[in-house]
Amino acid sequence: MDPELNTEPEDDRPTIDTGSIAGSDPDDQETIAGTPAPSFDAPTLPAGSRIGKYAIEGVLGVGGMGAVYRAKQRKPNRRVALKLIRPGALSARILQRFDLEAEILGRLQHPNIAQIYEAGIDAESGSPYFAMEYIAGHELVQYADKHGLSAAKRLELFVKLCDAIIHAHAKGIIHRDIKPGNVIVSGEGEPKVLDFGIARATDASDQHHTMQTHVGQLVGTLYYMSPEQAAGDSASLDTRSDVYALGVVLFELLTGEMPYNLRDKALHEAVRTIVETRPRRLSEIDPSLKGDLDIIMLKALEKDRERRYQSVGELRADILRTLENKPIQARPPSTLYLATKFVRRNTRMTLAAVIVLLVFAFGSIFALNQWYGGIRARQVALDNMLLSLSEMDVQKGLVPDLSKRLLDLYADNGELLFSGDPESLALFYTNLGEAYFGYEDYRRALTQFEKAYKIRSKGLRAPHELLAQGLHHIANAEFYLNEYELARDHYLDTLKMYEALYTSSDPGTAETARTLDHLGSTYVKLGENELAVEMYTKARQLRVDLFGPGSLEVAMSDNSIAWFHVQQGKPEIAEPIYRRALEILQGLDEDDSKPLWVARAKHSLGNTLIALGQYEEARELLTSSLALKTELLSGNKPSVASTLQSLAEVCRLSDDYEKAERYALQVVQIRQEIGDPRLSASQEVLEQIRFEMSN
Repeated sequence: MDPELNTEPEDDRPTIDTGSIAGSDPDDQETIAGTPAPSFDAPTLPAGSRIGKYAIEGVLGVGGMGAVYRAKQRKPNRRVALKLIRPGALSARILQRFDLEAEILGRLQHPNIAQIYEAGIDAESGSPYFAMEYIAGHELVQYADKHGLSAAKRLELFVKLCDAIIHAHAKGIIHRDIKPGNVIVSGEGEPKVLDFGIARATDASDQHHTMQTHVGQLVGTLYYMSPEQAAGDSASLDTRSDVYALGVVLFELLTGEMPYNLRDKALHEAVRTIVETRPRRLSEIDPSLKGDLDIIMLKALEKDRERRYQSVGELRADILRTLENKPIQARPPSTLYLATKFVRRNTRMTLAAVIVLLVFAFGSIFALNQWYGGIRARQVALDNMLLSLSEMDVQKGLVPDLSKRLLDLYADNGELLFSGDPESLALFYTNLGEAYFGYEDYRRALTQFEKAYKIRSKGLRAPHELLAQGLHHIANAEFYLNEYELARDHYLDTLKMYEALYTSSDPGTAETARTLDHLGSTYVKLGENELAVEMYTKARQLRVDLFGPGSLEVAMSDNSIAWFHVQQGKPEIAEPIYRRALEILQGLDEDDSKPLWVARAKHSLGNTLIALGQYEEARELLTSSLALKTELLSGNKPSVASTLQSLAEVCRLSDDYEKAERYALQVVQIRQEIGDPRLSASQEVLEQIRFEMSN
């Protein structure tokens, strides 16, 4: 499958699948990274400025509402972190959130929670502020890595973090945004929890103080959200949501990786991953963590909160038992429980799924031997297994969590089923690799691809098309595992094979062009921008030679090249290339897909023109794109919202505040409806537009 146009600016990096890297369709795959909310002027205070009794020394961080400064207080003589809302961001909702955070911090008195000193309003600017404990240190994971902490020392650090959250829960506070970035470890090795900006009070007496969350709104950081929080069920969140977030933090603290890969996922796919997909085991990344820690992690990350640790104290207790080499309380889920959950979720099961479930339930290949017999059985098994993989539709993330366990069982029993038939076994491993790839389990995908390549390399002599395809699969997996040097080397080996196999006029040159495109994306990751452009350009020329200068494939290459220049902060270079891509698309023969390609291209060019200050033409292009998308993509609301957001921005910049407000309001309504985590930023954009309208 050739890559599609990578046209939306919110898709801020090339994506990779088993067939393509750069150019995944961003209209259907809005990325988690996303485009930041439009940046309105937010100047920071210079050093030497004064807010109340505090002298500004420098900026610690800047956000949509304001900034956090390092400041000095004379009496008592101490350094503080000063959180200040800028006047232009003031609104009733933001003030309520700010007041709530100050109130919550005032409740909490614990050595592992940053303390608040004072809250007030600056007499000169009228800006609310609060001063709190200044902590010089590093974020949690950075600290552990910088000091080379052992697993045991990391667990001891984590226990202190648990102590802080236990204290907050005892005070009726759910944090809702626990992540390493909100935990600073001081030079003395003491973790300090920060940022209770979206925390919630649980006691009934304080409900009137708690900022209400709109129905379906996601608040927090998606990677660390519990399934119930990611699903937008904010009304019923309890302390077990923080238990889940702590589990993700512990996973990252011990491995440096996340239990799920959400990079470049569409929002709905990322949420589905959190809600449905089994997290990786710690031991898949670090075998030394196998055993009790694996079990603890599975319990902390249980999707069903009734099966999760019921309190942070329970999680903390099992961590301490591990440190003391005592038996833990957690137990892995039983086979019966997992099998029952699978059957309940899958009322229609393929023959192969039933077969593998037998293996899963009875723990033996005996069931398969009874079901099938002889050489014919192996072929039937292969056909049915491959059919079941396709019906799982794992690439779209539509399969319940336990289906991935079936993949694991396929992998464990492949050699028994296809012994003596190496080509069927190689095909089997290749399809398994693609299935794992669809689950973003790139490590297991790589293992399957390597097995397939090893088998084929014994029976085939290079250069061979199947060997080239195998290397390409391996490189794709390595790319997503951030092993860019290895990916580069394997893409280069793939290129050598394709160049040896095909002349410039052979249809197989399309594979060469795709490999060049993927190699270009890899060079971007390696910071070798000149080589990236060279690869993208070569890919384009091959596509011109093979498909003609006016082909869809050439427009794809133009998009990759233009996208690269946008990422380099050079919209003036990207503009004519995007125009060329749009011209090609408009000249294609009419078919059902043409209007959608044109809509996406107009969106990309429109956003590029905004960056260049060409507002009138940008507005025309975006208006046309919106009309096409509304007609063609009524079910793809994130894509429609993206174009509405761009229209709101260009109207604001053109001083057409009435239309800017109308578009921004539509964005808020859509993102609230679908539970988009960018909802809060969209609401602030709407409020800023209304603020500018009134001045």
